[in-house]
Amino acid sequence: MDTAPTQEPPLETVWLDMEHRVASFHPVEGWQKQSFQVREFFLSYLHALQEQGYRFQ
Repeated sequence: MDTAPTQEPPLETVWLDMEHRVASFHPVEGWQKQSFQVREFFLSYLHALQEQGYRFQ
């Protein structure tokens, strides 16, 4: 029997400056944090941001 603790999948995270429509893959103080456990959901979210005119840094 395996007694090793189960690990949760890593979170995919992006930080948003909604006023200036900028998304960052690094933490930025004061920006809104969005995290996803499912990579496909994260990628779909990034695509939606791009369609809304967000720039990425």
